[in-house]
Amino acid sequence: MIVFFKKKKVKKLYLGEIYVVHRQDVKSKVDQWGLFGEEKLDHALFLKLQEIFDLPLASSMSEPDDNDMAIDILVPRFQSGAAFFVSFHGGGIPLFWRPKVQVVARLYKVKNNKTLHQVKVLSKLPWKVFASKVFSIKGLSPLHATFDADDLEHLLMQSCLKAVIKLSDKVR
Repeated sequence: MIVFFKKKKVKKLYLGEIYVVHRQDVKSKVDQWGLFGEEKLDHALFLKLQEIFDLPLASSMSEPDDNDMAIDILVPRFQSGAAFFVSFHGGGIPLFWRPKVQVVARLYKVKNNKTLHQVKVLSKLPWKVFASKVFSIKGLSPLHATFDADDLEHLLMQSCLKAVIKLSDKVR
């Protein structure tokens, strides 16, 4: 007898690891500082990732099934934006960079730690939004950094959404 209706095995998703690489570049010394001090952007992004991926931990499983999968999330690069003018004898140069967040997501089998798929997504603040923030009251004021954790969290959520969509397309 032929079975027409097979019961699909349920695939469960767990959270593997979350990493946000700490910045040590020159730009981090410029774009995270305002008059009132430094903003810890890497910690803010880590907390936002924990909020976005509110899944049971893969490390807490005692008996993983063959269909159990986990996702690792890595933020290898991010930068807050800045814009300023460097003047020197007889001239000057405008320096600027847009906020951006890169997310790498790895989907793997929990049982044998075999990678199924890996995607890399980069989200940047659009030029129009960048220019409007730079030339706003907050952007022209030296009291605060022009771009803060809220701006990066928005880009982080965009990158995570794009990564999850890419992974779900590959799994199907």
